Amino acid sequence: MASLEDVPSVDMMTELLRRFKCSSKPDKRLILIGPPGSGKATQSPIIKDEYCLCHLATTDMLRAAVAAKTPLGIKAKETMEKVHCTPS
Repeated sequence: MASLEDVPSVDMMTELLRRFKCSSKPDKRLILIGPPGSGKATQSPIIKDEYCLCHLATTDMLRAAVAAKTPLGIKAKETMEKVHCTPS
């Protein structure tokens, strides 16, 4: 883990200002559901920034687990290959 001493002052000030702006916004939780290509990944950064939300994408998490070859990643890879395969 990086030390705060390693973080540029500009980055710390930007984050501080973002948190100050977000402190007055009410807590929200949103889940975007839709088929591939429906715009979830396009709209989520816009919504995240506007409403000061955290963006978690299960696809990103599963891809990271597959890349790390964790037990979950191994199972996820098997399922992903079954879902995305095309008949010969």
